[in-house]
Amino acid sequence: MTNVNNFIVTLLVAFITAVGTAPPAEAAATITVVNLDGAGEGFNDPAPPDADSTTGGNLGATLGAQRLLAFQFAANLWGAVLESSVEVRVGARFDPQTCSATSTILGSAGPVTATRDFTGAPQPNTFYPIALANKLSGVDLDPAQDDIGATFNSAVGTTCPFPNVWYYGLNASPPGSKIDFVTVVSHELAHGLGFLTFVDLGTGAKLLGRDDTFMLHLENHSTGERYPDMTDAERVTASTSTGNLDWTGPLVIGNSAGLSAGKLAPSGHVRMFAPNPAQPGSSVSHWDTVLTPNEQQEPSYTGVDHTVGLSRPLLCDIGWCSGSPVDLYFLVDLSGSFSDDLPVFKTEAPIIIDSLAAKFDLKVGLGSFIDYPIFPFGDSASGDYAYKREIDITSNIAAVKTAISGLTTRFGTDTPESQLPALYQAATGVGQDLSGVGFAGASIPAGQNANFRNGVEKLFLLWTDARFHLPGDPGNLAYPGPSFNDTVNAILALDPPKVLGIVPGGDLDAIKDVTDMAIATGAIAPAGGVDCNNDGTIDIPAGAAIVCSTGATGIGIGAAIRAVVEAALAPKTISISVRESIHLKSSIIPSAILSTAEFNALGVDPTTVCLGPEPSPGIGDCTEAHKKIHTPEDVNGDGRLDLVLHYDTVETGLAPGDTQVCMTGKTFDGKSVKGCVTVRIF
Repeated sequence: MTNVNNFIVTLLVAFITAVGTAPPAEAAATITVVNLDGAGEGFNDPAPPDADSTTGGNLGATLGAQRLLAFQFAANLWGAVLESSVEVRVGARFDPQTCSATSTILGSAGPVTATRDFTGAPQPNTFYPIALANKLSGVDLDPAQDDIGATFNSAVGTTCPFPNVWYYGLNASPPGSKIDFVTVVSHELAHGLGFLTFVDLGTGAKLLGRDDTFMLHLENHSTGERYPDMTDAERVTASTSTGNLDWTGPLVIGNSAGLSAGKLAPSGHVRMFAPNPAQPGSSVSHWDTVLTPNEQQEPSYTGVDHTVGLSRPLLCDIGWCSGSPVDLYFLVDLSGSFSDDLPVFKTEAPIIIDSLAAKFDLKVGLGSFIDYPIFPFGDSASGDYAYKREIDITSNIAAVKTAISGLTTRFGTDTPESQLPALYQAATGVGQDLSGVGFAGASIPAGQNANFRNGVEKLFLLWTDARFHLPGDPGNLAYPGPSFNDTVNAILALDPPKVLGIVPGGDLDAIKDVTDMAIATGAIAPAGGVDCNNDGTIDIPAGAAIVCSTGATGIGIGAAIRAVVEAALAPKTISISVRESIHLKSSIIPSAILSTAEFNALGVDPTTVCLGPEPSPGIGDCTEAHKKIHTPEDVNGDGRLDLVLHYDTVETGLAPGDTQVCMTGKTFDGKSVKGCVTVRIF
C-alpha cells in the first residue's frame, strides 16, 4: 500500500445559491462513517440541535448527532449509485480550518492509501485509490485502515468570521445563506472515491513514477497528448493550460448532453479545472468552473446539489461501474385492466431501477399508452390516449421515480391496445395529426421520442397484458396506427434498440405479439436462459425471445424487470483463437478475436480487451504487449479479417493446471463480448 495522505482535495466557498434536489436512493454500496472526534467535539458536540436543520428533516438530538446523520445521508447518496461488495469506511472529523470574512475552506478529503497490481486491477502498474481497489478486487486489501479520510471545518458558524453557517437539514433547502452540509460532504466523498490525481502538480511527477487511474482520461486538448504520456514538464503545462485540460472518458462524454458550456466540440470532452497559476488542492481534480449548469464537483461551493451529476460517470470511467452504458425506456400499459398491476409496479420498479443504476451506467425514460380515444378503441371522456412520453431518458433517477409515482390508469374500451403507435412514436417522435379525419383529440403531439444516446445499449421495455391493435381494425375510424413492420423498421433505424417484454396474466395473444416484436428487434435470451422470477428455474431458454410472464396482478414485476434487462445486456459470446498449449515461460501469448458471418471482430475496441483464466471483465492482462493496434489478419483462413492481439504471459494470471483462456472486452458501441477456449498450460 502507498500512503497518499498528501493528496487531499479541498472545497472552498465563495458564494451561495439554492437549487432543487432529490432524496437518496436505497444503497447498493455500503459507505460507513467512522467518527474520529473526541468527546464533546464535532460529531460528539452536545450542543442543542440546529432548529432549521430539524425543520429540514434532520432529527438528531444534539448538534453532533445532526452532523453525523447528515454525513451518513450524503454517504448514502453515493452508496445508491455505486456498486461494491466491500464496505467503504470513511474516517471523519470536525476540526478548525482556514477561514476569513470572505472565504473559507469547508472541508477536505481523499483516499487514505492507494495500491496497484492487485487481483482484478484493470491496468498494470497503475495506482487506484483504496476504496476503488477494494471494489475491483472484491476484498478489503487494507482492513486495518479506513479507506477515506475527511475533515470538515468546525470553525464555520462558531469562531469563523465568515457570515454563512452550516445547515445540516436533509431536504436540500437551507434557509437564507446557510451552507448545505450534505452537498459539501458529497463533494468531498467523490474525491475520496477517486475523483483526483496523485500527480505532484508542482513538478508534474507521477506517484512513484506510475500512472493513476484518474489521469488515464486526461488530455491536453491543444496538443492531443494524453496526460500519462507527457513528460513531467508537459504535465505542469497542461495542468495550468486554462480551457485545454479535458476529460476524455466515454461515460462522461455520453452523459454530458445537458451541458451548455464546458464541453468541447466535436469530441464531447469535458473541461477540467486548470487555472494559471495552479491552485493546490483544486487544480486538475475538479470540473472547470465554466461548466453550465454548475456541477457539484467544481472547486468552489456553487449551491445546494444532492445529485452527483457528472461525477458518477467520471467514477464509472475510472472503474467504479462494471457495466456498459445503457438507456432503458419503459412503455407502460395504463388501460383499465392494469388498475391492480400498477401499484405493484410503483412499489417494485423504483427499487429495481436503483439496483440497475448501481450496476450499469444507466439512463431511464418512461412512456405510457392506452389507446386512441376513438370508439371502440378508447374513451375520450376517460382521458385515453395512444401514447405519451412521461419523462425523457435521463440520469436523474429520482425524477423517473417521481414520474412513476404519478402514473394512473384510464379506461381503454376494447381488449387490444396501442402498443404499436407507442413504440413507433417513442422511436420516431414524428407525431400524428388526426384533425383532418375529424378526431383532433386523438392526435399524438410530435417530439415525444425517447432520446437515446449514441453508442450505448438501447432497450425498450414493453409492459402490457393485451394483444396489439392493427391498422384497419374496425371502428368509428379505421384503426389509424402503424403496421407491425413499419414499427419494427422505425425501431431498427435507431442503432437499434431491443424490445423486451413483460406480460402479466399470461394472455396467449399478448404473449405472441410481444414475442414477435422481441424477435424482430433481436431481443434473444443468452446462453443459460432467463430466470424471470428469481426462483432458480429457467423460464426462457437460450435463443428464445426475452419475454417474461408474471402474475395477473403484477406480482413479480420487479424480478422480471431485472431479469429481462440483465439478459439483454449479457455479454455476446464470441469466437477466439489462442494456441492450444501455453508454456508459462514464454514471454508473449498471441491471440485473436475471430470474425464470423454474424460478428465483425474489428468492431471490438482493442483497448478494452483482457486475456486471462476467467470470462470476467478486467481479469488477466488488459494491455496489448506491443501497445499498438496490429494489422487485421485472416487467422483461421475463412476469408474474414480477425482482430490480432498479444499479451505478456506473466501478467495474464494463468497458472499451471488452468484449462481455459478467456478474452473479454467491449465493442466500440459499448456492447460486452466474451469468449473462452480450452488449453493446456504448463
